[in-house]
Amino acid sequence: MLTIRDELIAARERTPEVFHDAEPADWKRVADAAVDGVVLFYGDTPVRVGRRGIDWSGGHVAHQEWVAQLNRFGWIDALRWAFVKTGRGEYAEAARDYIEDWLDARQPYAPADGLRPVPGESSLNLAVRLGGTRHVGWLASMADLLASDAFDEAFAERVVDSIVWQLDWVMANLAPKNNWRVASLDAVFSQGLRLPGRLDGNLAAAVDGLNTEFAAQVLADGCHAERSGGYHDWMAGVFVTLWRIGRRRPEIGLDLDGGSVTGMDAYALHHLKPNGGLCGFNDAHASFRTTEASAAKVADKLDAHRVLLAEAGLPTDVPTAGFFTAAGHVFYRTGWGPDDLWWAFDAGGWDGGHGHLSRLSIELHNGRRTTLPDPGIFDYEMSNPFAAAGKSTAAHSTLNVALGNQADVDAALIRAVERPAAIVVQGRYEGAYWPGTFGWRFDRGRGRGWFGSHDRTVVWLRDRAMVVLDSLAHDGDSPVYLHWVSDDVPADLDAERLRLTTGDPAGNVRIQVCPIADETVAMGLHRGERGPFLGWVGERHGEPRPAPLLQCRFDAPASGGTRVTECATVIAPFDGADAPEFTVTAAVARPDVRQVDLRWADGRRDRIIYTARLAQPIRRFEDVRSRARLLIVSRDGGSESRTEID
Repeated sequence: MLTIRDELIAARERTPEVFHDAEPADWKRVADAAVDGVVLFYGDTPVRVGRRGIDWSGGHVAHQEWVAQLNRFGWIDALRWAFVKTGRGEYAEAARDYIEDWLDARQPYAPADGLRPVPGESSLNLAVRLGGTRHVGWLASMADLLASDAFDEAFAERVVDSIVWQLDWVMANLAPKNNWRVASLDAVFSQGLRLPGRLDGNLAAAVDGLNTEFAAQVLADGCHAERSGGYHDWMAGVFVTLWRIGRRRPEIGLDLDGGSVTGMDAYALHHLKPNGGLCGFNDAHASFRTTEASAAKVADKLDAHRVLLAEAGLPTDVPTAGFFTAAGHVFYRTGWGPDDLWWAFDAGGWDGGHGHLSRLSIELHNGRRTTLPDPGIFDYEMSNPFAAAGKSTAAHSTLNVALGNQADVDAALIRAVERPAAIVVQGRYEGAYWPGTFGWRFDRGRGRGWFGSHDRTVVWLRDRAMVVLDSLAHDGDSPVYLHWVSDDVPADLDAERLRLTTGDPAGNVRIQVCPIADETVAMGLHRGERGPFLGWVGERHGEPRPAPLLQCRFDAPASGGTRVTECATVIAPFDGADAPEFTVTAAVARPDVRQVDLRWADGRRDRIIYTARLAQPIRRFEDVRSRARLLIVSRDGGSESRTEID
């Protein structure tokens, strides 16, 4: 008679993809702590819970994520790995203690028990606890742990019996959308293949659900609907694995389009900065500095992406520009090495609480550090005021009216054009600005807001500088703020010239702001302020740290009508101590035409001529005729080039 371990080993040989076996991060430290009855919250904060009589409602820490992390059993994989690598039974004994204590504390959930059958439980917690294509979970761990004396067959049967009722409950209580729903379906699917004949009663329904969610949640360009790096990576990993299973085992019934799967993987690649960290858009967080270990992540991901392209029968050349028009995100890099430059622009849509009020923001990485970071997620615990502060418009590199928040609505990516001499992208946000506080939503309402319609065009003069053209129509009696987020490095502020130059041994930027209107402009730096929250960045949940925020305040004479605040910002990245020298002027050249004239110390001149919001052709202007809406005329030595954007 086959034992459960025999069945698991046979299933692992048949479908190894549902027995995820990557080396867990810091597994020895996590496993040793667990043996001692300590769980590392977010991987580093020790919380003593014991190995028996555990408070599974999470009373140890007043944080909404703690009870979730506790009930997800993230340390079980480290215990499994430690047992396999060392052969020491104490790791398997600890794993049994935790699982058995959870079972002792839980009565079977009935499908009718609803979304929260007990405090601390959720369909997502269950999905991670049981595991899927991206998480090992209980059952896949037991394929190895059952080799120990601690895991006898009677205990294995008890665990499997519990998984039956957990799967029945989760199928009756699936979350309505997004990563929660996919995670639950993936868990049901994976248990069905890990122990067929015992746990495959919901397999067909899970396959149908996964096919449906793939069609519903993956945008046309491959980005996951939530548009947030870590969640996209998770969903991309799930669907790439499912696609491979479906190709190898067509009888299962998975129906996933290879083009969309490779698009998901492409987005996961392009949003990686040269240091291997995630782009900070929405609920993401990442390191700002480059190390050799972190830089290797990009090379590894690039190789893996090319393998996937080849599997799908597609060309394996990977462009350095990533235009994800359905997502509203644009990425560009000068190359795939750790010393290359990378930037990103967010004109994205909206899909729930993981979004930030940061439309038309920019992130820049050059010289082995993130010189203009997105502040990232500060915390998931909404009783912490930093949680909302990190999501606010004022925390990001974009414009706002009266320090108000954007609404939770879509922006629009109007243009994304790559030319030999330049890349031009244009986005638009038209949702006004509001005094209300956004957490997971505007729980207390948006309040009485201010009209505002923001148009931003980014001109990347390859590979010399970025020129950001802003136009914000707004209530005339409201101040406008332009913010640029910095990391905490030495900086020289020349408020009179509206110029900031950073001075870090690695990468740097020189930023100069040029108003294109008759307004009073004041420039200053804010760092670590709380009233309001200005000058913070976050690389880890719950631990934002002070960092300079460059602010320009535009004030116009009081007016009851609509006013348009316009400016051009030149961002010149450089490495080391020698900042590039340039002069720049920006002006309304005629009612419908603006001109930015950028002159460099090495003799180059770049003129950017464009119509307001790129709404109509330039036609005739001084010495040029053009049907384009934006024209770049560059003179370098004796040569001249023209780049036209319709």
